[in-house]
Amino acid sequence: MNSPHIDHGAGGTAFVGAEGVEVFKLIALKHGIQLEAKGFKVRRGQTCRSYARKVYGIKGNAERQIDQIDALIDQARAQVPEYQGGELVKPATADVPARS
Repeated sequence: MNSPHIDHGAGGTAFVGAEGVEVFKLIALKHGIQLEAKGFKVRRGQTCRSYARKVYGIKGNAERQIDQIDALIDQARAQVPEYQGGELVKPATADVPARS
């Protein structure tokens, strides 16, 4: 599958283009907030929660921020044509070369 947003290679999947990168950034931010809620320190300086507040204007506690980020992820995925019904449409396995 040739896509300007998502590249499926033998080494994995890469999000490319503005829409694909935005989806990846939001997913990474969501997981960062989840880890911070459990007590992990994800970034050296600014926390993921304060970054979400500054960049996306998302306020509230960690749970409310995650809910708002989920809504943003759904909006960003709607911009990427490879997502159908919230799931990534992967190429057929015949297109992927076998490992030797």
